[in-house]
Amino acid sequence: MIISEAYEYLAGIPKFTRKHPLEHTRKLVALLGNPGGNKKAIHVAGTNGKGSVCHYLQAIILAGGHTTGMFTSPHLVRVNERFMINGEEVSDSLFLQAFTKVLTVAQDLEEAGEGHPSYFEFLYAMGLLIFEESQVEYLILETGLGGRLDATNSYQMPLVSVITSISLDHQQILGETIAEIAGEKAGIIREGVPVVADGSSPEALAVISQVAKARRAPLKVVTPEEGRALSWQLSGSDYQRMNGTLAVAAAGYLPLSLERESLRRALEEVRIPGRMEEVLPGVYVEGAHNEAGIAAFCRNIQREVAPVILFSVVSDKDVSALIKILCDNIEATAFVITGIKDARRASTEALATEFAKYTKCPIYQEEDSLAAFRLGYRLKGAKRKLYCVGSLYLVGEIKEALDVGF
Repeated sequence: MIISEAYEYLAGIPKFTRKHPLEHTRKLVALLGNPGGNKKAIHVAGTNGKGSVCHYLQAIILAGGHTTGMFTSPHLVRVNERFMINGEEVSDSLFLQAFTKVLTVAQDLEEAGEGHPSYFEFLYAMGLLIFEESQVEYLILETGLGGRLDATNSYQMPLVSVITSISLDHQQILGETIAEIAGEKAGIIREGVPVVADGSSPEALAVISQVAKARRAPLKVVTPEEGRALSWQLSGSDYQRMNGTLAVAAAGYLPLSLERESLRRALEEVRIPGRMEEVLPGVYVEGAHNEAGIAAFCRNIQREVAPVILFSVVSDKDVSALIKILCDNIEATAFVITGIKDARRASTEALATEFAKYTKCPIYQEEDSLAAFRLGYRLKGAKRKLYCVGSLYLVGEIKEALDVGF
């Protein structure tokens, strides 16, 4: 089998499976020999920032001289990105080795009438095999969507749990209120296992505190003030300082020995794919795809003079709210609207109609994301900046185009 065939199979899994209970994931992992079960694990959940916290944790652990395996989602261009070994994505050969083993067990489960693993279950099992084979010491596990029912929550006993900022997103699955969503995220809290939580939302923190108390889990709350006052002055936006602070707090529960200056350098050197990532001079991609993320993005570029904004989003978001936040907070030279290669894409016509409600800036439409990027790049000129923001699918399409030359 070649890597493209594995990708094709994985892409087809959602068409013939469904969400399974955690016992299904545990059985899948058990049939594989319980790979990764003896690692030092950190489990991360939240609405925004969990991927960033994972990258900061990876940097801290590597700077301490230890080896890491990091499982995150989604990927932007290649599925391999979800499996990082000591900061590098997994090789095709190791990817295929793990894929083949999981495929065999998956087919056995299906033939036994127990159901084929879901897409995320399949990848999670692959990750455990990859990290076992790589003999890493630490695992960093990012939840996919929620927490309580997430496949990663089948991991028996992490050293510490982290819950990042919580806001409204995926309400149709996780709940209509911050409290309901917090309850799903707090599902990763284990009996007696320390938990580090973002204290920005009192409503979310109340739920997290209640669950931590019930499970006798020591709770460390990181306040917004602590995030803003990060003592080594981590570069970037306030929300990334908060994410860095969460990672530092979580690392305090790990058996690490790291000097302050080494810690500062490790954090400063972190570059997170798809998060205010400069892909060309003056061109940035940012996967802010919910209201809290868009608001944080706007705060981050509030001093920017007349940028060009390239935007797309999937239709199951509150499109009007996202666009209003952008228009209310950014004096743009132009907004360029495009589609994405996903069945849930919002139509460019519908997006343009919403933008016209909230801005008098020029609005351009291009169905194809590459054509839209080329237009945005021309409008940027020599002195302005271009920000490509919204769906992570958009970010991935742009990065893929740049890899082959746009």
